[in-house]
Amino acid sequence: MLFVCLEFGFYTTAKNHLSSGTGMTSPESEHTKISVIYMGAVWKTKVSNTTKINKLLAMSLTYFHGPSTHSTLRASKHKMVTVRTREVLSGEKSLNEEGLRENEEVLLVQCRSSPPKQPQPDLRGPSTAEMWEATKDLEPRNIQKPGPKIPETEDEMDITCSIRFSIDSPRICITLFETAARLLAYAPNGMEVLQQVKKEISSKREPNLHSPYVKQLTDMGFSERMVLKALTAKRMNVSEAMEWLLEQSSGSKEEELPEPSTSQAKTLTVYESFQDLLTSALRRRHDNFKLNQKHFDHLKQMGYEERDIEIALRETDNSLKAALAWILGHTSRAVPSKLNQSLDPSGSMYKSMMASEIVQLNLKKPKFILALLSILEEPQSLSLWQRDRDVGCVLNHLSLLHNTESSGGRRVI
Repeated sequence: MLFVCLEFGFYTTAKNHLSSGTGMTSPESEHTKISVIYMGAVWKTKVSNTTKINKLLAMSLTYFHGPSTHSTLRASKHKMVTVRTREVLSGEKSLNEEGLRENEEVLLVQCRSSPPKQPQPDLRGPSTAEMWEATKDLEPRNIQKPGPKIPETEDEMDITCSIRFSIDSPRICITLFETAARLLAYAPNGMEVLQQVKKEISSKREPNLHSPYVKQLTDMGFSERMVLKALTAKRMNVSEAMEWLLEQSSGSKEEELPEPSTSQAKTLTVYESFQDLLTSALRRRHDNFKLNQKHFDHLKQMGYEERDIEIALRETDNSLKAALAWILGHTSRAVPSKLNQSLDPSGSMYKSMMASEIVQLNLKKPKFILALLSILEEPQSLSLWQRDRDVGCVLNHLSLLHNTESSGGRRVI
């Protein structure tokens, strides 16, 4: 009786253990349902978990194309990709090794064949020996004619172009300013542009009464009228204004600084008023110029004439490299200064500027006219204006035109 009870209990426990899935597996669990998708068609099948991917691929091709068309060559041109992970299945692995799940969707895709390689054309240039061989029967020409010196590096080229443009920039600015004055003389808004330019100039030159520079000089005993006059003439330079005030206080006769005549400006035409602004800017540049003695002595030690050095430093605004380039570009004897002259209308640079649409669109703008006057009065302000948002693009375009014309061997000015 005890043996029967034990046997019955063992049978019940084993049945419950199999039904819970923790023990032996049924034959159904050794197969997986797979959906193969190929060109819009779907094939649902149930295969063993140990089936290789290559076998599944061959079965799929047989289903979609028929057994007669199946071949090893066709199978090698197809791959299987899982929709879930978008990974290409390895043909040597089984379903279990690839981790395929129940009701997994697999794409059967055809591999594209690589395009045939086209022969590349020979783009190599001729060698020196090949060029000599091809031209050996030609008649020699211009053998002794020296060619232009080509800068070795890009930095050297940029420095050379920058020096050339800085030397010719005053004449370029004078030409553009005179052209703008002639255009605005007949423009309806010519007087309005003139007033805007004058307003900007006066706001930058007239010192503020509450400026600490004014208080500093008036505390030293100078009159407020003389302090304002000195700071205006010396462009808010306190040390130079103090030197002038000391000279006036020690002299027997007070020297009056030149002031722009406001009463005369009202009777002038628009063109004459612009010419008056140009003359004032050139006069201030000449009066405020101070010769760099260090650069003067350096060039003098190199054997150049003092008059040539002075003219070169004045025309290049004390730039040593630009002054040396100016001297080397002229004859050994001193030449008359062309700093205050406009460009030759028959020169290539003049024609290029007048034909440029960028220059034409900016000739009537007050800010561009103000930049031209500022560069003429203070040449060192050229680099500052080249970084300006509105005027910089025009100045850089002029520099590009100048470099193009000068490098082409044409008569620029």
